Amino acid sequence: MIERYDRIRHNTEEVKSLLAMAIGYPKPGKTGKLLDTVYDITGNLLFVTMLDNKITGIIGIDTSKSPHGWLIHLAVHPENRRHSIGRSLINDVMDLLSLTGVTLETGRDAVGFYFACGFTAAEIPGALPGRQRYRCTKGQPPKSVLEYYNK
Repeated sequence: MIERYDRIRHNTEEVKSLLAMAIGYPKPGKTGKLLDTVYDITGNLLFVTMLDNKITGIIGIDTSKSPHGWLIHLAVHPENRRHSIGRSLINDVMDLLSLTGVTLETGRDAVGFYFACGFTAAEIPGALPGRQRYRCTKGQPPKSVLEYYNK
């Protein structure tokens, strides 16, 4: 079961640790800034899932184009991987927020996971030469999402 992240009720250090995994292990301090900036923007929501009072996974979603969402961050604690937590986070947040679709960008290492979760994947130009990036979509994206990628 997922619940909205709350700085008072949830262990912020556990959230920061998972957030760091979702963004490629950044420099110290960056995850705290993300919590203070990205998830304070109206429409950007962060959810957690817990087991035995420990945070096992996080999902961050931009709902500004609801009923379509942009998946910003997704991470599952290494000890809890391969137990469908990531898939459940995606499906649960879509149900909870009544989203008809979700889009994200990812690298080659995660595209198989999203494909297994029912997403379609299309290769897109990466910011760095030689790095493959993928647009993954579940559901029907709105015209604005398609236009964003077809610039």
